[in-house]
Amino acid sequence: MIDITQNIENYIIDKNRNLWENLNSKHVIKLFYDQKENSWLVRNKEAYVEIICPNLEVNYSSFTHELLHIYIEDLGMTTYESFYNSYRDDSLFGSFLFINLFGWIHNLACHKKMFPFYRKLGFSEYDFVQQRIDYSLKRHYKIYILMKIRKLNMLGIDQFLGIFFALKNNVVDLDKPKCFKFLKKLRKINLELYDIADKFDSNWEESENLDLIEPFNQFKIDLKKWLVKNYSRGQR
Repeated sequence: MIDITQNIENYIIDKNRNLWENLNSKHVIKLFYDQKENSWLVRNKEAYVEIICPNLEVNYSSFTHELLHIYIEDLGMTTYESFYNSYRDDSLFGSFLFINLFGWIHNLACHKKMFPFYRKLGFSEYDFVQQRIDYSLKRHYKIYILMKIRKLNMLGIDQFLGIFFALKNNVVDLDKPKCFKFLKKLRKINLELYDIADKFDSNWEESENLDLIEPFNQFKIDLKKWLVKNYSRGQR
């Protein structure tokens, strides 16, 4: 990983200058290049905040996206560390499968609160994330089949929830009809699971409080009840 903080001014333009100056007055922010990464990310260190880029292309949008992660934490957004600590010791939700899923949920929950600021700065919805929604009938039927196979149904649940939150939090207007179409199909696979995820997502969208822990805890309770009801050892 190479420290390229000396080049950080190259990533600052009129659109993000006020945001940068605001954050730079509160934090020591460093920029690193790491060719092993495949996307931009931000990490909190004890002495500074590091933004990591996967290539040396000057990408104003991605840099601003990471600045907004820092910004909403300043506003009170639950950090990933606090979020992770809320479930890591749970015998079920602390498993490898759910750790990956819940990390994805936290990132999308951040995005939901970041996007209005991003648009207000004048950036395009097409550049908010680096990869557009990629969903197809083939993937849809794979989820359907996985959830029907006893030994693979937990993998199916993981993929069901992951794609639900991705489709529900799409910000590109052009993609929304396709997302809506597949959300309807996903709902037909399992109405109860869909409604549990939708309740959490809607509660978070409507919340003015940036503390994610309370709505997430309710989501965990609802999800665990559903899992016990449908996948306990006595169920067939």
